[in-house]
Amino acid sequence: MRIRRIAPKVLIAFFLLATIKASPADDDRRPNEGAQVQVPSSPSGIDLGTIAIRSGDLPSEYSGGKAKAIVPGAFKELPKPGKIVNQPIKKKKKLAGGTTILFYETDEEVGLAYSGILKGLGKSGIQEIKGIGEKATLAPLEIVLAVNGIEAHHFKAYELVFITCRAVVDIRLDDPNIVLSYAGKLDLRIRDSVACSPPKQGKSKIDKIIIRMADLTYDGTAERIVLHISGKDIGTPFIWTIEIYSGEKRIFYKTRDDSILDANFRYPDYVGDCDSYETCKEKWYFMDMMDVFLYPIDPSFSELLQNRSLGGSVSYEDIQTMILRTGKANLAEANKIIETLNKEILSRKAVGIALEVNPGALGPVGIWIPLVDDFVRVYN
Repeated sequence: MRIRRIAPKVLIAFFLLATIKASPADDDRRPNEGAQVQVPSSPSGIDLGTIAIRSGDLPSEYSGGKAKAIVPGAFKELPKPGKIVNQPIKKKKKLAGGTTILFYETDEEVGLAYSGILKGLGKSGIQEIKGIGEKATLAPLEIVLAVNGIEAHHFKAYELVFITCRAVVDIRLDDPNIVLSYAGKLDLRIRDSVACSPPKQGKSKIDKIIIRMADLTYDGTAERIVLHISGKDIGTPFIWTIEIYSGEKRIFYKTRDDSILDANFRYPDYVGDCDSYETCKEKWYFMDMMDVFLYPIDPSFSELLQNRSLGGSVSYEDIQTMILRTGKANLAEANKIIETLNKEILSRKAVGIALEVNPGALGPVGIWIPLVDDFVRVYN
């Protein structure tokens, strides 16, 4: 959804979802601490004034403003919720977004509210998100603040809408990875608070989904990276799958059974900063693995890529050959594509992926080449 030429006061109302600005006293609150206000509780007795934002939900530069039980103007056409909480989010004391939670009594009302919010998101960049709530949708927002018809401020944000336990949650914030991380915590908190968590599969079952967002195709829209880790329990080898989606199109898929590596987790040095088989395994799969997979390309790669004499460490000719094999470009055009890639690298915008993912060792790095429609190895 693109929002153009919005007056300053309207923009504030848009982000706050009809809440009011936080008072000066709110600025002294500890980062991420929920506002202690009297908001009506849900039927199960939870305090809606503290459920939306709590300490540890967001990075330290973010904090929650004052929570209000007011239906936001943008949601006036939705079914009237039984309970509601709106809470603005500030970044370094400046408004950065907000969270709205709508609690309903029936599944029909939930469905109508969810679809009603989706209608306002537009169609550009919409992504269905798995692993958060029962249904979840992420959409980019382009905010242009104008004064007297002249653009004064332009920035991007993201809106996530999800259903969980007869509640519809709407989150708007500037960083998609922070949005997804926060939403996962809020989803679990709502389920625990209103006692509608799904049947537990047993404490030993491993079934975890980790989601990140990054612009891997350099088109200005973030791709969705989904890591799914599963296993019988912590003491048995894990199987993992990584998928990358550009919109609804899957552009990368890799799955692996790590049985051959599992015994290595008994050695702390294999992962680092851990002291047992269990803690090393948890650290690698649940914390480090996605960070290793997504690899920011250092500008020094540009020099390597242009220097054909470096042989085994650089695959200039490989990229050139793959482009030529498509039949869509001649040699001069292939070289121009590589020059464009160099510019992305030098601008520090290029993010690649590790084509092989293992603790303590960076595998070949791949970068997306549009004409090839694939991630091409650029560095070993």
